[in-house]
Amino acid sequence: MADNLTSEQRSKTMSRIRSKWTTQEKQIHSHLKGNRIKHKMHPKIAGSPDLIFENTKTAVFLHGCFWHKCPKCYIKPKTNKNCPDGSFHSGSRTNEIRREKNMNNLGKAIEVIRKGGIVIFPTDTAFGVGCRIDDEKAVKRLFSIRKRPQSQPTPVLFDSIERVKEYLLPFGRDVERLMIKYWPGALTIILNCDKGKVPSLVRGGGDALGVRIPDHETIRKLIKGANIPILGPSANFHGEETPYNFRALDKELIKLVDFVLAGETRDKGLASTVVDCTKNPWEIIRQGGVSLDL
Repeated sequence: MADNLTSEQRSKTMSRIRSKWTTQEKQIHSHLKGNRIKHKMHPKIAGSPDLIFENTKTAVFLHGCFWHKCPKCYIKPKTNKNCPDGSFHSGSRTNEIRREKNMNNLGKAIEVIRKGGIVIFPTDTAFGVGCRIDDEKAVKRLFSIRKRPQSQPTPVLFDSIERVKEYLLPFGRDVERLMIKYWPGALTIILNCDKGKVPSLVRGGGDALGVRIPDHETIRKLIKGANIPILGPSANFHGEETPYNFRALDKELIKLVDFVLAGETRDKGLASTVVDCTKNPWEIIRQGGVSLDL
């Protein structure tokens, strides 16, 4: 706010601005107050439709008459884009900007994965956090960050059935029919894997691997662009709540990873269904996003 305004002038200016708030601006104000995020309104920039982001850790952006720092919003530095939280935006112009922004972010995420980094990303069920499957140093770091027990295997995400087959031992036609029916989708299938291609830590020291093709274009493009399967546990510390939307991501976890790929999930509050096909008959380990009746 301008330094030369008196307290009374400031109050009148803010009252005038509030009377002209759009629904989006009211939603953002509610977002700030609800998350106890420090913010201030700036009459000099009132009416600006764009957001300006300064770095990938803390976003500083303009929206209507708002200027604030939001630790839950991330974007490529020094660009005129919109907040990753899509609930605050609508209209063709916004959608066009968000598509451009997501393409830019996706390229960065692919680069980070290729170099052995750790990325938080959206899927059809929840936000996941992962790294490339063939980088044991990155895998160990991911387990350490999430505080996940090393005896507990982690699911792996793929972009195609053909790529899945490269990491598994041969399986029957009945399993392939299951894949074709439910993939892409919220079904994790446990099968015996090629231990020469899957690090021991990923499979918890065992012989099997949980595999899935998510019904989410962004994560499939990330896997395809990196040209490698990606570990896909939920983006939370072990034992903590699963983040089913962007706002639910833990700020402390975010600080420990290399990149956050903004986006949206289906936000249904359901993880994937898990079925163990190494057993005969098959066994449902967890009911989730896919209604499976064996």
